[in-house]
Amino acid sequence: AAGTLMTVIGFLGCRGALRKNQCLLGTNFVFLMIILVAEIAGGVWANMNRADLNKLVQESVRHTVRRDYGKDDVTTKIFDMIQRTLKCCGAESYASWANSAYNGVDEKSQMEIGISALS
Repeated sequence: AAGTLMTVIGFLGCRGALRKNQCLLGTNFVFLMIILVAEIAGGVWANMNRADLNKLVQESVRHTVRRDYGKDDVTTKIFDMIQRTLKCCGAESYASWANSAYNGVDEKSQMEIGISALS
């Protein structure tokens, strides 16, 4: 959807410049200003809610490690690329992998007693 929207906005700007049509150029400018304001507002919101965003990302990584990694090839490859690029491992550390499906732990048979080890 975002790609389609950007294509339409780019087309309006290009077409307006070729035809020297001020209406299309004005419409293009208005859309670009709306996108700029939305990006600034998103950045300010993300900065103000940094702790909540960090918590959300960690929970998402935990979910991926526990349930999806190793089962879905696309998810596995993307997650490997992210970890390689960011030079990180799991949500907090390598210990995140102790209770993962990739490590052979079934979610239903999982029992946390405070001690975990990689098999």
